[in-house]
Amino acid sequence: MAARTYVYRDFVERGIAALNANKMDEFLDPAGFSPNFVKYLMPQTMGWPPQTREEWYRDLKEGFVGQCYVEWHATVQAYWEDVENRSAIVWCTERGLFIGDQKYEMDYVMRYEFDEDGKLLKLWELTDSFLQKGLEDKWGKADATKTQAE
Repeated sequence: MAARTYVYRDFVERGIAALNANKMDEFLDPAGFSPNFVKYLMPQTMGWPPQTREEWYRDLKEGFVGQCYVEWHATVQAYWEDVENRSAIVWCTERGLFIGDQKYEMDYVMRYEFDEDGKLLKLWELTDSFLQKGLEDKWGKADATKTQAE
């Protein structure tokens, strides 16, 4: 049986390695992204709007993620690729430490769609919405309290 050839796996694994090393500039290097890139945080019931690469970068550096996640490490559990449709799907587990020394573990499924030049066009991130929303609510309340005190 011939070894399977992957077209997008290197891009995905380099991105996860950069994220794990907290190298956001490398993780979101514009060279790997289509100018029309859009990221969707799912499920839709969470109500988060789609993000451009720049908005996602800002969130990782200064927003909810940048201010609340002390450390994290994503481990790929499974990887699937559909070359004909220029897409890949990754199931990963993220473990880390959130503000207030709160440990967390969360599974993600991410679907990547690439353009004809092999640049990332769309990313759907499906998360544990109950856990994610609980972290977001806690952070939002703490941020509101901090803002009122200033």
